[in-house]
Amino acid sequence: MPEFGSDWWPYEQTAYYLDGALRCGYLNRSDRLIHLARRNLWTVLGHTRADGSLVPKTLSADTPIMAIFFHMALEEYENTQDVNILTAIERHYRALPGDFGLSSRRPGACYDLDLP
Repeated sequence: MPEFGSDWWPYEQTAYYLDGALRCGYLNRSDRLIHLARRNLWTVLGHTRADGSLVPKTLSADTPIMAIFFHMALEEYENTQDVNILTAIERHYRALPGDFGLSSRRPGACYDLDLP
């Protein structure tokens, strides 16, 4: 059995990288960094699942990795006011189970919390 998180950590780390690249790009007026982050953002937004969720097909739709990606996406929205970004984020969250998938996970699996 793979170690917990080994399937999603590369996506999480990439999201952190893109968030930093986009913010740095805007602060330093670096078209190269902005383009890098935008290319990745629109690739993800252009490959939604049928239900509207945005996670890779190899992962569960309720994985929390998208929170970091959305941090970057909201930075892009702040700079462009492109409502397509907000629409995609909303569709993603509407696709999640009402409890955000907590009932199907080992309690506390994401953050080693002692959840009921």
